[in-house]
Amino acid sequence: MTRPELITLLKTIIADETGIALHEISDTDTFFNLGLDSVSCIFLMDKLEKKLKLELNPMFFFDYPSIDTYADFLLENVIPHGG
Repeated sequence: MTRPELITLLKTIIADETGIALHEISDTDTFFNLGLDSVSCIFLMDKLEKKLKLELNPMFFFDYPSIDTYADFLLENVIPHGG
């Protein structure tokens, strides 16, 4: 998965969860500024785990609180290269 694909996936899931239009979500927006709370982040994590076929840690949302930093972390540390 490429960075743009992962960011689009994250933004799409967030748009579905929050009702915010996809084009209104910036790569640099934080999850919490988008209205996601800890329960919503667990929902987002569940969707990502199913799509990426990986186990994720919910603490990643606190350690990497914006869409772009979260995507970068996943690509560098969690998603297998070429995955």
